[in-house]
Amino acid sequence: MNRTSKILLFSLATILSSILYSCNTPQKESNKENDLTFESESFSDSTLFTFEGKQLSCHFNGSIELPIEGDRSYDLKKISSIIKELYYKNIDSPIDSLSKEKFLEFDNYFNEMIEFKKKNNEEIDLFETRFEHSRNLYIAYNRNQLLSIGVVQYDYTGGAHGYESENYLNLDLLGYDTLTINRLFETGSSESIKNIIFETLLKRYKVSSLDELNEVGFFNISEIGLSENFKLENDSLQFIYNQYEIAPYSMGRIKVKLSYKDLSPYIRDEYKLRFI
Repeated sequence: MNRTSKILLFSLATILSSILYSCNTPQKESNKENDLTFESESFSDSTLFTFEGKQLSCHFNGSIELPIEGDRSYDLKKISSIIKELYYKNIDSPIDSLSKEKFLEFDNYFNEMIEFKKKNNEEIDLFETRFEHSRNLYIAYNRNQLLSIGVVQYDYTGGAHGYESENYLNLDLLGYDTLTINRLFETGSSESIKNIIFETLLKRYKVSSLDELNEVGFFNISEIGLSENFKLENDSLQFIYNQYEIAPYSMGRIKVKLSYKDLSPYIRDEYKLRFI
């Protein structure tokens, strides 16, 4: 083999090696990530209610995430405004208005309970506990020009347990519009998606019919609708039903995770390209 042939053979081997390496090397997905950075802010407040020399403490704590950096194609002020309107009661005096309004709710409840106990000659024992409220907002999903913004709230006013809820707003950054069920899925696909939810729950609770799901504890499971309370994830969409929505408190929040692959036939093409 002459020198020229050796050079050609070496070059060909190098090119093939490069092709094989590129095929087997994971490719970066930076083009799918939103160039948005969020910063968390935490705060707390407390107050006291007084009745006949006794005091009841009330506590509030919260956290929120707001964008601090991002690609110039995004309107950070618009995104911040949407998040604040979701979280606060009054965005002109956000922290103050939120805690004050919550304490006013507690105060009304406190006075109603005292009046109720007085009328029924019951012992006023509200001072053996304390009232609590927490509200935490976080960014659950930040890809494909989409945001999934979660707010987890907790209230305790005495008794065996408090109440916690988890709710999501999904934001399409291409137009700063809310991503709803009707916007995400094809018209007429609700029943098909509900059937996938039912199949998922049947497997989870190891039963074979919707009637048996009702026996497990669900409320008229066949009549549930697709929840607008859903969270976007990297490979799936998760529907969230808070306590008492479709099942008792004892069963907790019902979360149903469905893969984008299974949902693919029902997702509108404009979003299918962004998820799958």
